[in-house]
Formats: sequence, structure tokens, C-alpha cells
Amino acid sequence: MATVHILHGIHVSEPAGGVGQLKSYFEKAGFDRVLVHSYGYIFALPILPNAARWKNPKVVEEILPQIKSGDVIVGHSNGGTLARMLAERGAPISGAVLINPALDADAALAKQVRWIHVYFNKDDGVVWWSKIIISHPWGEQGRVGYDGEPDARYSNFDCAAEYPTISGHSDIFRPEKIYAWGPRIATRAWISHLNHSEK
Repeated sequence: MATVHILHGIHVSEPAGGVGQLKSYFEKAGFDRVLVHSYGYIFALPILPNAARWKNPKVVEEILPQIKSGDVIVGHSNGGTLARMLAERGAPISGAVLINPALDADAALAKQVRWIHVYFNKDDGVVWWSKIIISHPWGEQGRVGYDGEPDARYSNFDCAAEYPTISGHSDIFRPEKIYAWGPRIATRAWISHLNHSEK
């Protein structure tokens, strides 16, 4: 039985109102168990070193033992960074959904991750600014999608090209938009999960 692990970004005190809204959609899509992890509020300014650099490794240490073979990670913003760090630590993740991930555009997840969905839009200014932080894993993947070496595991979804259009870093979680995007994101993940579970 696969568990979906939902990871929020920074500047979030309670993830239920943001990426945590996806919990019910993933349950309706067919996943048996969905966990929304909360690692607390992290303050950061895009152009300055910030607490995420030091807190992320601790968050990874806390979540890593909870991930079992075949599990799925859903990460928004810094949650995408955490997903990559978990995969690099050997977490047996089967699939990942990265929503406006704060990752370098060419940053790929470790090879044990069989499928990766990246949701991006050109108006995500938050991740654009984050790319200028020196020696930091954050970048503009949330603005341009995955743009690294050709990798069949990746599916990029331009959220500005589908209705309702998304513009910005967290716009997808607004009430008037999540109703359409929630089922879309969860159903696509469920189909990929089933397709790769059979192999």
C-alpha cells in the first residue's frame, strides 16, 4: 500500500490551507493513505541566505524513516527541494509530484524515482529570485519546468496553458482554482502510480 507524503514550502504555518488541500483529492483518486507533513514555519528572503539551508537536512532526517517502498512525494516550493534531498538519501520513492518546485531547472531526482510530474508557470517570480542564491539548491524549475538532460521519467505541465490558468508561486491553491487542479494533479499521479507499479 503506497503512502502519499505531502510536503509544504517555506512561509507556511499550517499547510492545510495550501498544498495540504490536495490530501482529499489524492484520497479520492485512489491512494489509501495520504500524510500531510508539517515541519514548521521557515522565514526566508530570496536574495539572502536563509534558515531552510540549515533546517532542510533535519526535516529530511525526520521524514526519511517514514517513507516505504512505492511511496509518492508531493512537494510545493521548498517541498520539491525536500523531495530531491530525500531521493538522494535513498528514500524508496516511486513517484513525485513537484508543484512550483524551488529547484534548479536541470536538477533531476535520483534514479529510483520512476515518474516525476512538474507543475510550473512562467509567472512564478518567487523561484526566479531564488535562483540567484549562491550555493543553494533553490532555482527556477517552478517557473520553467524540468529543463535538464532528456529524461523519460519527467512530465512537465505548464499551468499557464490549462484552464483555469495559474499565475504565480501559490496561485494553484486558491479556492477558485484548486477545485479544477486538485483532481487533475491527483488523477495524473494515480495513473502514473498504477502504470509503474505493474512493472
